[in-house]
Amino acid sequence: MKFLIILILFSSPLLANEEIFNKSANLYINGNLQEAGRLIQTALQADPSNEKLRALLDKIREELEQEKQDSQGENSQDQQQEEQEQEQQQGEDQQEQEGQEEKEEQQKQEEQQQQEAEKNEQEEQEKQQQAQAEKEEEINKEEAERILKALQAEEQDAQKRKAPVQGTRRARGKDW
Repeated sequence: MKFLIILILFSSPLLANEEIFNKSANLYINGNLQEAGRLIQTALQADPSNEKLRALLDKIREELEQEKQDSQGENSQDQQQEEQEQEQQQGEDQQEQEGQEEKEEQQKQEEQQQQEAEKNEQEEQEKQQQAQAEKEEEINKEEAERILKALQAEEQDAQKRKAPVQGTRRARGKDW
């Protein structure tokens, strides 16, 4: 009977460890790695020499580490993709801004050219008006000759109208 009690006492943790191993293996297979790891760690505290539980715990830790790295890799890939999208968006924004600046610069240049053209046209019109005014003020050659002849004729008339000058008297003899 002592033997049976000792056998039950020693076999009971073995049976419990076997049940824990089976439950942990099922949790591992179903993808619940965290819960399976906790269950195995509890069992290993009671029986640290159980190699089956230790091997399963190592496998679970590897899987958890791999998942962690994968999620970091995915996060890293997601971050890289987001950064690339942001860079692309910034590039597009910058191109759009540069295009807008080029358009504004072209508009400014066109406005300046238009203002210069208007200014040149206005100056040309002023020059033409000034030249026409000077031309109108100028006396043409024929008119100048006509005026000159008229002045000469007036002078000749004036000379004819002038009273003849009487000559000086001559002394006729002695005036004593």
